[in-house]
Amino acid sequence: MRTVLIILILLLIMACTSAQRYEKIVIRGSDTMYQLMEILSAVYMKNNPSVSIYVTGGGTEFGFHAIENGLADICMASRNLYSDELKIIADKYQSLGVSYLIAKDALSIYVNMGNKIDDISVAQLKGIYLCNIKEWNLIGDDNLTIVPFRRLSTSGTYHYFKSHILDGEEFCDSIATEGTQVDIINQVEINPAAIGFGSVGGHGNTKLLKVEGFEPSQDNIKKDKYPLTRYLQLFTISEPQGIIKNFIDWIMSKEGQKIVRDFGYVSLY
Repeated sequence: MRTVLIILILLLIMACTSAQRYEKIVIRGSDTMYQLMEILSAVYMKNNPSVSIYVTGGGTEFGFHAIENGLADICMASRNLYSDELKIIADKYQSLGVSYLIAKDALSIYVNMGNKIDDISVAQLKGIYLCNIKEWNLIGDDNLTIVPFRRLSTSGTYHYFKSHILDGEEFCDSIATEGTQVDIINQVEINPAAIGFGSVGGHGNTKLLKVEGFEPSQDNIKKDKYPLTRYLQLFTISEPQGIIKNFIDWIMSKEGQKIVRDFGYVSLY
């Protein structure tokens, strides 16, 4: 009788264990989107305790290679995928992939809160990052040598800046490189002569410059008045199913988009 009872208990435990099926989503890619996706994932997991979501940054390029090689379910991308990347997906998976726009962003220019500059032009930005403009007094009143920072070349933000500001030219060799947006923000916060660039969301205690007279406000971004607007997106190899679809649908929902807005991005819906 005792043996039968033990067997029944074991069967009950096994049944309960199989009923609690834990599902996993792996997301990799854009550092610009990392903090936002961490928050979205935390809220979603709180409401869906059987789901575990793992988010890793590293840049849009890193995220692309992760989904290409089956190491992630979703790629976070702060730029469109390039034609050669799409060709890799098409050749390998016979699919063009699926992109979901989840927010509108402004590539923002960060300076220290003590900087007297309020506005900067695209031409001046290009001059700084090609090392043709090296002193702040050539733009404003501060008599300091400009200390510019940029992102890693795996970053979608790096490529956006290179394309839209530098017209495809290479960054000056002396520009300091930081791994993430947070790293750049930390440098700008402590250095009165620093300048950096990144997302409008989560910009810390930095001053956001106007570009060509337009501030990166929600209204200016929505109406494309701010000159450096872009879309943030999630990319999957094929049409998502199950929990992955449910998670993306939730991000697009009223609740998910409120989190997007609260973080400083512009909701698309």
